[in-house]
Amino acid sequence: RACNQAEKEIASVISAEGGSGGLDALLAQMEELRKLGETRPLLEKGLQAVQTVLAEQFTNAREVTGAYELKKAGEEEKAAALVEKYKSEDIFGKLWVPWQRVQQVIHDGKTEVSEGRVRGAPSVAAYKFEVYVMVKARADRVDSDKFIREKFATPLETELRKQLDLMPEAKVDNLMVHPGSDGLISIRFDDASRTSESAEPQEGGPFYGALVSWYLLPRLPPAPEPEEEPSRERR
Repeated sequence: RACNQAEKEIASVISAEGGSGGLDALLAQMEELRKLGETRPLLEKGLQAVQTVLAEQFTNAREVTGAYELKKAGEEEKAAALVEKYKSEDIFGKLWVPWQRVQQVIHDGKTEVSEGRVRGAPSVAAYKFEVYVMVKARADRVDSDKFIREKFATPLETELRKQLDLMPEAKVDNLMVHPGSDGLISIRFDDASRTSESAEPQEGGPFYGALVSWYLLPRLPPAPEPEEEPSRERR
C-alpha cells in the first residue's frame, strides 16, 4: 500500500510539471525494483534447499569399517580390497549434480509465459530452477527415476516448503523429474542432453541422468477479471 501511495504522489508531481512522458518510464523502473525485491529471497531459498538436500546425502554416506585396522596390521591388500568393495556397493547410494541453472521468468500462476503473452494478463516475476541429477544406472529407467525421486526430488520439495514457511504467499510450482538419459559413460557434462565428446569413461558407470525442474513464485497473480457479456438489444 505504501508503495502504491508513493507511486500516486510521484505521478501527481510529474503530471503537475507536465512531464507525462517520463512518468511511464519512472513507474516501469519502480515496478521492476518492486519485483526484484519480492523475488530475490526466493533465489536464496531455492539454492539453500538444494544445498541442504545434497549435504544430507553426504552425511548419510556409510563409512568404511575395518580398513584402518587391516592397514595397521600390515594387511594392505585386504584393506584395499575392502575399500574397493565399499566403493562398488556404495556408489549405488550416491547421486551427483554436474550443473544447475536458475532463470528469472514470468509466470501466470499455471505455467511460464512469454513476454508477448504477458501484456494485459495477470502474471508475476518468478524463478525457474533446473538441476541435472546423475546416479549409477539401475536395471531400467523406471528404477533410476524412482531413485532420483526418493533421494532428491521428494526431499527437495519438503525442504523447499520448509524454506518458504515464513513466506506464506510464496509457492512451489510444477516440481518434476523429466525423462532421463541412460547408458552415460561420464558424469562430466557439457549440458543436459549429452556427455562431453572428449570425456573418457569413468569407473562405476554406466550412469543415468535426469533434469529436475521447478518454479518458485512470490505469490499467485490476481485472477483475471471476468469478461462482460455483450448486452443484447431488445427488438
